[in-house]
Parts: sequence; C-alpha cells; structure tokens
Amino acid sequence: MTVHMDMERVADMEVQYVQPIEQNIQQPMLKFAQPVASVINIDTPNGAEIKDSLLVTTVEPQSHHGWSRLETARNQVCAEFIGTFLLMFFSYAGNAQSILYKSPFAILAAPLGLAAGLYVSGGVSFFSSNDSSYLLLFQKGGHLNPAITVSFAIHRKFPWRKVPRYIGAQLLGAFFAALFAFLYYWPDINHYDQGLHRVTGELATAGIFAFNPPGYYSNLAGFFKEVLNDLVFLLGIYGITDVKNGQANGYVVLGVSFHFLAVLVCFGGNAINPAGDFCGRAVAAMVGYGSEMFSANNCYFWITFTGPFLGAALGGLLYRLFIHPKAESVVMK
Repeated sequence: MTVHMDMERVADMEVQYVQPIEQNIQQPMLKFAQPVASVINIDTPNGAEIKDSLLVTTVEPQSHHGWSRLETARNQVCAEFIGTFLLMFFSYAGNAQSILYKSPFAILAAPLGLAAGLYVSGGVSFFSSNDSSYLLLFQKGGHLNPAITVSFAIHRKFPWRKVPRYIGAQLLGAFFAALFAFLYYWPDINHYDQGLHRVTGELATAGIFAFNPPGYYSNLAGFFKEVLNDLVFLLGIYGITDVKNGQANGYVVLGVSFHFLAVLVCFGGNAINPAGDFCGRAVAAMVGYGSEMFSANNCYFWITFTGPFLGAALGGLLYRLFIHPKAESVVMK
C-alpha cells in the first residue's frame, strides 16, 4: 500500500492510527479527524478490502511551532464547557418544569440535554468501505462529567495531564448553566415560593439546582445510591463506547442518551454529575438560598460530590475485569 501525504496539512490534524486486528487485513491505514481526500491518497494492492474490526489508538498532533497543540487544548476546553453547559442547562430547566409546573415530561430534559451536549462537544465522522461502516468519535470533548473524566483516566488511558482542564471546563459550564437557569426562571421561582427561596419544606425550590434527599434518608443510604447510580451509568457507557463491541456503530450519542434516561427513570433523582450538583448549590447559595444549600440534610452535598467519582471508577473496573480488559473507546483520548 502506498500512501501519499501533504505533511504540512497533516501536522495540524489529530491523527488516528488504525491497526488491523484481523488476519485478513494486510495493511494498516491512517484516519483523520476531518476530511482528508486532498491530503492523503491510499493505493491498496490488488484492490484489497479494508474491513472487519479495527483497533483505534491516538497519536497526538505534531507541530514545529506548538500552536497546533495549543489550539487542540483550547478546542477541548471549549467543547467541554459548551457541552456541559447544554447538558446542565437542560437538566436545571427540566427540574424547574417538574417542581414549578409538575410537568410529566421533565424527566426527558436531562437525556436530551446530554445528546445535545455530546453532539456539540464531539465530532462524529463515518468511514465506509463497501458495506462496512465504522464510527469514529474524534474527541475534542464529550465527557461532560468530572466522574467520567476521572474514570476514563483510570481505565481508558485518558491522559492525566488533561484531567484538570477538562474538569475546570465542566465546572465552569455547570456554573453558568445554573446561573442562566436561575435568571430564566427567576419570576417563576419567586411566584412559586413567594420569594423565600426555600431549601427544604413544602414550597422548596432548591431542588431545581441540586439534589436534596427526603428527610428520612441517611447519609450512608444516600452514598450507596450515588455510588450505585454512577456504577450502572458508567458500565453502560463503557459498553456502548467500546469499539470491540461494535454494537453502537453510529449510534453512540443515542445509545448513551437512552441509557441515561433509563438510569433516571429507574433510580430517580440523584446527582450522577458532581459538577452539576456542586455548581448548582454554589449558584443557589449566591442568589439567595444561602449556606443551607451545603448544610441541609447533614451536609449532604459531600455525598453528591464524592459518590459519583467512586461509582464511576468502580463501573470502569468491573467492565475491565469481566468484559474487555483492554477495551478501547470510540470516545478518544
């Protein structure tokens, strides 16, 4: 196989090295995170077909002046910020619809927000060869949740050096989402709770911004629920995004969103996303709910902040132990 490449243009791209793992594939090939028809020409001997399973790993973009790496980091931060903003703005708005108007469709808000956030923050590209199609989700972002980022760093070789900027972008996205949600529903909240901004009680509206459990919950029971919810959520994500499964193939966003909806329907209200819960509490405390956002229910906020990280890490561990020990994700590093 002969490959002709314009190296100056390739230097500004994120390159995917695709290594064949089936015996009937004779040559490796390169894929890129954008159309490359004018950049790369591949000649295969005897019209050999490229098909079957592909093992995808990441090669960092090279640049002589460093601007390409800086631009990639900027894009990743922006993608995480915008994607998390969409996810959490939909989530807060859905909570508002449920509490203020008793909407029966409010539970759909968070999964739809997740789908919007994933489509905005991750680039989706399809490669077709004859009847075979392979989905490659080229990661400019798309975690939208600090627990997922840390879990991928532990189990999917996501670079630890990227973790701080991803989590920072997620926290900022969630913070501004909570702030905009409050501004949008401010008149409705004041009308509902008569401007008292209650954290607990019959007319409490703090649930718009953070999960506050019923009074009979103990912290131990709440922690168990948070861990289990994220464990189940991450098990599904690992399975859906595993390229060796091949089941999602083009429907990763749809699959993750429906899985998220199933978790919400079956297990009810829980934080799941520590950035959304913590930033929602911070904004609510700033706009009039006060420190009770953190002290209510025996300082329950630390449950919703730590539980998801442990659950996400355990979900990845179980998948590695019992399903695919060396699984690679279509959500790339």
